[in-house]
Amino acid sequence: MREDFESHKFDVIVLDDTAPDFLITLENSLEENNVGVMLANTIMRCNVVILAAKMSLPSVWVIHESWPQDQFDYYAKEVSMPNPDPNSAMPKTSHS
Repeated sequence: MREDFESHKFDVIVLDDTAPDFLITLENSLEENNVGVMLANTIMRCNVVILAAKMSLPSVWVIHESWPQDQFDYYAKEVSMPNPDPNSAMPKTSHS
């Protein structure tokens, strides 16, 4: 995918999303690089889409997964967010 975007003259920034300070690093990178729009290519990037909204940064969220409603809590908490805060409203806020 990176090569596809770069072939159309888009800058691509890849960060380690497993790093404990990922969201802080991402926010700093978005600001430093004067990013005008962000693409999130999976439902599993709810934290990134929420960050973009907090920054008033336009984002496109390409959701190509589908989760049954009765399994929603499991997928939102266990699959989409590494080390989620079990008391956090983020999964419900972003996925509903």
